[in-house]
Amino acid sequence: MQSPLVAYLESQRRTPQWEFVLKSILLSLQEGVAPEALQVLARDAGMRAGGVMVIPPCESLAQMQQAANDRWAELGWGFVDFSEQLDRVVITHRYAPRVTAANGDLQRWVAGFLEGVYQRWFMSLGAGDELRVRQVPGGDADMVVFHFGR
Repeated sequence: MQSPLVAYLESQRRTPQWEFVLKSILLSLQEGVAPEALQVLARDAGMRAGGVMVIPPCESLAQMQQAANDRWAELGWGFVDFSEQLDRVVITHRYAPRVTAANGDLQRWVAGFLEGVYQRWFMSLGAGDELRVRQVPGGDADMVVFHFGR
């Protein structure tokens, strides 16, 4: 019997067309924009995407996790787990698309984009401006970790 993770990964096989376009755009941006500005641009793009790819009203973190995973499944963008801590929510996103290039890793752009999407989703559910989504160390090649809080 196949594990749920293996079944998920096998269901997400996709063609390389989108990566070709995205990689070309990101490499052009990377050559002309400072790394900090590229992070801001990625987060802004994620905020816009989160406004287009809305999630329905949720009354619990578990409902929000399910709604987010429904959206990511539509796109083949991995899945997320929300874990409530005392002073923050830990957001662990696994298996986002990998975008790498010979002259540098573009995964920071993907992480910035996800950060913006999650920020927009939390805001759409009533989070105030003082609560922020921020990437934190602890991820690996297949996982990005964020904290949502003060």
